[in-house]
Amino acid sequence: MKRTNLFATCVLFAIVGCDHTRFVVEPHGDDRGEMNALAVNDYFADQADNAIVRQHTLYDYHFDRNGATLNELGSHEVAVIAAHFKTNPGRLNLHLPGAAEAINTSRQQSVRDALSKAGVDPAQVALGDELPGGDGIGSDRVIVILEEKQELSSDDSDRTTVAGSTSKGGSQ
Repeated sequence: MKRTNLFATCVLFAIVGCDHTRFVVEPHGDDRGEMNALAVNDYFADQADNAIVRQHTLYDYHFDRNGATLNELGSHEVAVIAAHFKTNPGRLNLHLPGAAEAINTSRQQSVRDALSKAGVDPAQVALGDELPGGDGIGSDRVIVILEEKQELSSDDSDRTTVAGSTSKGGSQ
């Protein structure tokens, strides 16, 4: 029962963090109620904006299908990111795997144009193709790690245990 409640609570927080428009409180006639409603709306909008800046990544769903034009969601997120990059240099990830090179190039240009139109100095923003977590680990390093893990696994299979001691290759 406790796990179900915990799961339901986590789902609720995920919904609140991702889709603040579902919990928008409309202002009422009384001034205090209107101020409370505005405070709640601002709070949820700030959470959403902070998430956009923290993620700093655009995906193919931020653009028109098979096109290079930012859609409504993409335009909104670029505007939020642009407001941040006006005073804070940083990196904007365009994670667009699988799209044709010409479309990716056009999408990058659309983003640059939108940032420029918002007043962001191009020197403030570097565009890259990473996931929101940052650079991560290079694929060449992953291969080395996997090879080392494989070697360790095969070394372990060669070991035998005799009366509490470990020896390589069999007998003592």
